[in-house]
Amino acid sequence: MRVKKMPIVVVAVLFPICFYLFKIRGKGGSSLPNDTLFENIGSDVATLDPQQNGDNVSWRVILDLFEGLVGYDKNMHLVSTGAENWTVSEDGLVYTFNLRKNAKWSNGLPVTADDYVYSYRRSVTPSTLTKYYIEQFMSIRNAKDIRSGDKEPESLGVYAVDDYTLKIEMEHPNPEFLDYLTMTAFFPIPQGCVEKYGLAWTNDGNIVSNGPYELVQHISNGYIDLKKSEFYWDKSNVSIPKVRFLMINDVSADYQSFVAGEEDISYYKLPSKPISEYEKIFNSSGKRRFFVYSTLGQERIAFNFKREKFKDVRVRKAIYMLIDRQQLVDGVFRGASVSYSPVPENMCDKRFSDIHKKTDLSDFIECSQDERNRKAQSLLLECGYSKEKPLVFELAFPTGEIYKNMADLIQDMLNTNSNGLIECTLHFDEWKVFLQNMDDGKYEIFRSAWAADYNLSSSFTDLLVSHSSTNFGRYANGEIDNLSALSKVAQSIDKNLLLQDQIVILAMNDCAVIPMVCTPALRLVGKRVNGFPENNSINLSQSKWFNLEK
Repeated sequence: MRVKKMPIVVVAVLFPICFYLFKIRGKGGSSLPNDTLFENIGSDVATLDPQQNGDNVSWRVILDLFEGLVGYDKNMHLVSTGAENWTVSEDGLVYTFNLRKNAKWSNGLPVTADDYVYSYRRSVTPSTLTKYYIEQFMSIRNAKDIRSGDKEPESLGVYAVDDYTLKIEMEHPNPEFLDYLTMTAFFPIPQGCVEKYGLAWTNDGNIVSNGPYELVQHISNGYIDLKKSEFYWDKSNVSIPKVRFLMINDVSADYQSFVAGEEDISYYKLPSKPISEYEKIFNSSGKRRFFVYSTLGQERIAFNFKREKFKDVRVRKAIYMLIDRQQLVDGVFRGASVSYSPVPENMCDKRFSDIHKKTDLSDFIECSQDERNRKAQSLLLECGYSKEKPLVFELAFPTGEIYKNMADLIQDMLNTNSNGLIECTLHFDEWKVFLQNMDDGKYEIFRSAWAADYNLSSSFTDLLVSHSSTNFGRYANGEIDNLSALSKVAQSIDKNLLLQDQIVILAMNDCAVIPMVCTPALRLVGKRVNGFPENNSINLSQSKWFNLEK
């Protein structure tokens, strides 16, 4: 009897182990449903309201749910989406968009010019301002006066000529404006739904959207399920019926989840293995599964300029010097490049790669880390700090393995490289709490990464404009404000960029922010996924670009 029972017990124990290894080795193919894309977005979304969005996690989901007049394709080319076509007057003051007559909301109602008028007015009305991107609306006629309360929202220069013709009148020409329209703050939202449900309009069962997918379920800190919209104008080119967004914020757990066949697309940060190791494991034979590509993204540290201790530029410069960027690349951000400019060096055809040579930081950037440390220590001593009375501050990060690794390394750099003149402690908050606290100015000094919303330097320099909603450090420099305003009315992109160069030089001389590394995206993509973009500098994708092999 014992002999007969023993194989049954062994099989019972070994079956799940063998099945798990079978999945890891990829011999059995994917065990995921044939009709569903599984993508990890790294954390829960902060919002699904397009106008209140300001982070990449929320942006990824919103791009599946909504769309505006124009968008980017997978090669980052501007394409028509909600509008079939458009014209711009010779003086650059009038944009006319011809909307798609087959564009509909997920409840079957048509998307009309009135929907855009309502949405744009909502974005500039003081009580309902778009949370992070109000500055991008300020080129539209009367937007500034509406924002300040001096004019009514109805005076905004956005008009429905008829149901399918939208006219936008500008205060001045703005060579950046078409790129602004790709941002979620410019997407239409459903007036009836918003007015009926108020702040709860994006909840399960309430939300109405106009994109390729519609919301099925949002489990907080669990997952988000979408299904293909039957009313989307281009539904014949949407291949995948369902999407599930996972919220795994630990990069090691994300990696294991992918290897175990539990997701199709990993988050864009991976455990700190050499790039060559990922290439060997995932790209050595058959279909390419590991993607590494340059993005217009940057890891940085920002100061809270309301705190007295950071108002002295010598203190900011010392901290700027003490961070060993190459150590961050080697220890945390494999495939990244060191960065010193507040605009990624690879932006605008690598325009900013040598900008430091025109700044006061040129000597620092071109010397060794040991020499930088000595210079930083001298600056701190000049400011009155000592080992007995060090500069004390708390550095804030979001939770997550990669952030913990980065924070530990930076803390050690600051405390050790300063030779005891700095006493840095760490603080961590869950993603949504971190975003809110950063927005509310509760941190002394904090991780403030940014990724370009469009391929122009103002996507970064706007963070330094004193009245910008994305100026989380409350930095203020009148000269930068003036140059930024002038760049918005430049007659060409070339003139715009010359003014932007001056902003970058001023910001570097003032150590307004601490750039550390330009981050690549490192992604694992399952064998069954086709259509993943290989040159996505803004690091945003849409499920409608993909299809799944059966």
